Amino acid sequence: MTDFNEEVKSEIKGISDAVEATSKQVTASIESNDATIKGLSEDIKKQNDNIEKFSAFIQSQGLKGQEVETQELSLKYDQAFYKLMRSGDSADIGIASTELKSMIGEYSDAMVKLAESKGEFDTACEIKAAVTNQFGLGGALVPLTFSSGIIKKQRDFSDVRRYARVQTSDVGGLLITAEDEDSTFNWVGELESTSDATHGTFGDVEIPMNEAEAKIVISNKMAMNKAFNMVSHVQATIADRISRGEGSAFTTGTGTKTPKGFMSYASGTSNGQIQQVVASTSTSLVYEDFVSLETQLRGVYRRGAAFIMNRFTLGEIKKIKSTDGVPLFSQGNVAENIASTILGYPVIILDDMAGASTSGVFTANDLVVAFGNLNLAYTVLDLGAGMRVVQDNSVSGGVRWKFTKFTGGGVHNGDALKILKIKA
Repeated sequence: MTDFNEEVKSEIKGISDAVEATSKQVTASIESNDATIKGLSEDIKKQNDNIEKFSAFIQSQGLKGQEVETQELSLKYDQAFYKLMRSGDSADIGIASTELKSMIGEYSDAMVKLAESKGEFDTACEIKAAVTNQFGLGGALVPLTFSSGIIKKQRDFSDVRRYARVQTSDVGGLLITAEDEDSTFNWVGELESTSDATHGTFGDVEIPMNEAEAKIVISNKMAMNKAFNMVSHVQATIADRISRGEGSAFTTGTGTKTPKGFMSYASGTSNGQIQQVVASTSTSLVYEDFVSLETQLRGVYRRGAAFIMNRFTLGEIKKIKSTDGVPLFSQGNVAENIASTILGYPVIILDDMAGASTSGVFTANDLVVAFGNLNLAYTVLDLGAGMRVVQDNSVSGGVRWKFTKFTGGGVHNGDALKILKIKA
């Protein structure tokens, strides 16, 4: 009996050990499966993150989730891209590298076409730049830096139009009636007779219309560039060029085929003339010169008057002080909207005027400063039809635009301006 019991116990222990060993194997297998499932979950999460990042990129291109031309192409690309992001190798996704490149190109082209059809040229440009052939390095998501504009030089010009009187007319020009001489005034006794020997007179001031043109040529390739609106840029460039040409003519134009600038009139106080005040020296300006210039302008024209000069002349004026040390120039404050002044009057900078050299020296007989009210003195004349544009596609390899504008300018009241002349 004893031997039988021992045999049973041994058999039970063997079964128990086998069960325990099997249990451990099952537990280990479950733990291994859990780790595998966890790893797969992490992989899936990573791929979902990649897809979300890619979707965010597409959203950033300004397409706002709109479908591209065909849903088939979009689905095919999304599937290929998903697999590519998982493996990093196009060979693992069952599609040849060349086909993948072609597919990405087609997908990009479809998005570009959609953006261009909506007039979103900057967006189209960014999509083009975002596609490269470095797939294994994630190059399809690396945008290049691309300029969507043109570097434009900034140039100084005389903005006379801003301050003068502006009027429209036809191509024949403008005829302004103005006083030649003041009306006579007399006290007459009760029995005295009056005389017509002296009386006020009127005359005409004629401002002719002048034709100005500007041309620009660009290559066909530049004209077809969709990264920016080239036509709009050309128009803005030409408008700026014509403004600079006009400003120069309104300031110093001779009146021969051009507007006559207010600095080009003969010295005097009659119609068609502007009084010139001679400075104290032939090489520099002093405080008293500006007092004399101000004094010559009648009070009725001082409201709205300003000192007019180029920036080099202003640089020298900033150094001038009165005999008791009072600066001629008073510095303003742009942030607080306080204008700079000379003797309490604002300053207008017109860089087409003659003035001091870079070394601060003036030239004898130069007309360097004007003082007065340009709105009451000078008329800018425009043709009501505006600017005419002609596009010429016959230029070899390019396109030429020609812009024509009719404009004129002239002094209609010389009394409202005085000019400071450097002593001979």
